[in-house]
Amino acid sequence: AGALLYLEATLVGMVGMVGMVGSGDSQQSSAELAPPTDVAQVHRMVIREARTGLEQAKDGIIEFIASQWQHKHLEPVSELLNQVRGGLAMIPLERAAHLVDCSKRYIDERILGTQAIPGWQDLDTLADAITGVDYYLERLYEDQVGDNELVLDSAAASLGVLGYSPDVDAEVALQDLSALQDEQSQAVEWALDEGVADTSEL
Repeated sequence: AGALLYLEATLVGMVGMVGMVGSGDSQQSSAELAPPTDVAQVHRMVIREARTGLEQAKDGIIEFIASQWQHKHLEPVSELLNQVRGGLAMIPLERAAHLVDCSKRYIDERILGTQAIPGWQDLDTLADAITGVDYYLERLYEDQVGDNELVLDSAAASLGVLGYSPDVDAEVALQDLSALQDEQSQAVEWALDEGVADTSEL
């Protein structure tokens, strides 16, 4: 986890160096900037550390089960997932970061927040989602060809079963908009009907 924070700071430092080029009093040559190979190396290190964090998160879930549902074992899992999310967002691997964030939110809101004891199936589904992101990162790290997004599709589907699909906010918004439009249409029809009724009474 600490390594992820260090790597994030390294990336921020690289971005800051690039932003200083040609700005006002500071005139840095391109030779002083980190070469692309260094950035690529940091990206690989972030992926490696993120995978370590996900593995530790899965270990924490196992400890939660083995301890007969002692929630203190899940608290570090939430923090681990938050740091993994931040690292992936910096690279950026936005979709993978969002899936990790959804996993964290499930743990925070459905288990830790309520001190609930989840069902075995739910924990298996959560593990599938985390494993899916881990496998996606493994494929990136090893430069495997193929549609890696399909791996994230599977992880997203698992989170959807838990009610934490990455697209669920958009779906809810569309449903709310549709319901509002229906209410407005009904109100207009009611007003028109009332108007016709009033006219017929004259």
